[in-house]
Amino acid sequence: MKTILIKAFLLFGIAAIIVLPVAWKFNSGYMDPFYTRLTTDKAPSLIIGTSRAAQGLHPQAFEELAPKMQNFAFTLSHSPFGPAYLNLIKEKVEEVKDGLFIIAVDPWAVSSLTRQEAAPENFRENKSFTSKINLVNVSPNYEYILRFYDEPLYHVFERKHRTMKLHKNGWLEVNVPVDSSVVAARIHTKVKDYKKYAEHGALSALRIQALKETIEFLKTHGEVYLVRLPVAKEMSDIENKYAPSFDTLAQRIANEYNIHYLNYFMESGEFLTTDGNHLYKEAGRAVSRRVAKDIARIMQMANSKM
Repeated sequence: MKTILIKAFLLFGIAAIIVLPVAWKFNSGYMDPFYTRLTTDKAPSLIIGTSRAAQGLHPQAFEELAPKMQNFAFTLSHSPFGPAYLNLIKEKVEEVKDGLFIIAVDPWAVSSLTRQEAAPENFRENKSFTSKINLVNVSPNYEYILRFYDEPLYHVFERKHRTMKLHKNGWLEVNVPVDSSVVAARIHTKVKDYKKYAEHGALSALRIQALKETIEFLKTHGEVYLVRLPVAKEMSDIENKYAPSFDTLAQRIANEYNIHYLNYFMESGEFLTTDGNHLYKEAGRAVSRRVAKDIARIMQMANSKM
């Protein structure tokens, strides 16, 4: 028995020596674009959405309105509106009544991107960690590292230039060249991807219902705002053709739940993007300040009527 205990202790010690440095590397924010959001505590206020929000909405811009806001947006593949994302949000929200929740919406986040995906059992996020992970708000999160990190763990010790940093508040900072020729090339590639989505995809009644359920849940914890972010003109042209009545749909949902829809999409082309789809970090900072200012104005008007 003593021998077994010694072996178990040694095995545990060796595992700790290996895993603890790996967890420390992940905690730096440079290893993975999702990890930190699954290790921080529950939050009273959240930014919800896909990668447009993950990169484009800065929690620090809302400090005066919501000091402890976290960005809890992932990607179009990981966090379209649906049961998996809603369940994850429920795990993240602190039990409060005065939170602030910004939900970034666009047609793709409420769409099936393939014909097969129209059925819930074929939802694209079903294969991702957002539908499978058991541990959230845990640091270090060994479940994520061991089950869902998609590169060999030894890569964490390689010295290589990192273009992304995931901040503790959940904002994903992307540092890439933004000279016009490079951005134009990225936009060309991104536009091809979204043209395929537009060809094979369709707005999903199930995902629209999931968006409504998300709003309904978050309203029990505070104020909810729908926000549509600007993109490059090339991307807005695709979206306007794909879902020309999306703004009407979003406004109708906002009216149904007595919340505000802040639409900056009509300003597409006026802010620098890295690839047509994601705001460059300085542009995101400017848009975030605009959103915060508009929300503060709405709140002030509401208070003056009391």
